[in-house]
Amino acid sequence: MNYNECKIKARKFIIEYNIKSANDWFKSVSKSDISLPYHPERKFKNNGWISWYDWLSKDNMGRSYFVNDNFFKIKSNNMYYILGFFYADGYLNFKNDTFSITQNKKDNYLLESFLKEMESNYKIRKHYSNNVQFSIKSSVIKSDLINIGVCENKTFDIQFPDVDIKYMPSFIRGFFDGDGCITYQKNEKCYVSSIVCASELFLKKLYYILKFVIVDFNGGYKKYGKYYYINMGVNDTRRFGKYIYSDLEENSLYIKRKYDKFVLAGDVKLSTNDVSSLFMNYEDAKLYIKSLGIKRYRKWREYKKENNINIPSNLDFYDDYLNWRDFIN
Repeated sequence: MNYNECKIKARKFIIEYNIKSANDWFKSVSKSDISLPYHPERKFKNNGWISWYDWLSKDNMGRSYFVNDNFFKIKSNNMYYILGFFYADGYLNFKNDTFSITQNKKDNYLLESFLKEMESNYKIRKHYSNNVQFSIKSSVIKSDLINIGVCENKTFDIQFPDVDIKYMPSFIRGFFDGDGCITYQKNEKCYVSSIVCASELFLKKLYYILKFVIVDFNGGYKKYGKYYYINMGVNDTRRFGKYIYSDLEENSLYIKRKYDKFVLAGDVKLSTNDVSSLFMNYEDAKLYIKSLGIKRYRKWREYKKENNINIPSNLDFYDDYLNWRDFIN
């Protein structure tokens, strides 16, 4: 039976059992003896499959917008990327079962890819300022995200989910694309990067995972105010980039502008143990700057612009750096 023949037969079944979602389909087919595929999206993946919206038919679903309610049940690189991005820039409304993701309008194409991946016809709308957002109403997605570990106070209390090691690059890439930053240091002529999160439990776990999965990773973990940061210097940025893009396939999701910066960052040129050949160690840098009599951080940045010395203009490069006041005392 080909896709169209099976679809015609399925129509009668859908109407008879009032099936309105993919979840309803799975429940109904499992309880019947009808010869219809339990997973039509898999059976006809390369032979006619369009979407669950098309399979179930809008007129029979009783809702104007559709989504693959079981998207977070099926493991894949793109599912974990979207999950990671949601952990960074998403919101789950526990009262009305709404799953939302917000992003800058220049990355509108990424949200379009999310909706396509989730087999959804929900619309992307202007949110505020230069941001756009889509909101999907689904009690099934809400339940699945809660089971994964999403809590109501996601910003401060979210914990790192249970992610298979094979999908880890995609999940971390998704989170980084949401809450990470890679920037070019003009003075040092190199790229550095950082990740910020308000949840200590989440970011500390991420930090230890990076040290486990990336050889020679030596990024710094710090707290500033209410937020926690992972700061990565020149070579750790290169190592990190190689890791998070290690599983890219033809249809993989990522923010292109960040990917391009990691490409420009180049390859690791120094071992972690040879950082001193690029910059002074922390104590020597303190002594040198003190000897200049500089009292304000702004003055140090101005001095660094005019003088080519092997101390980073951004002192967060050093793991031991707490703040400027501590540094000059």
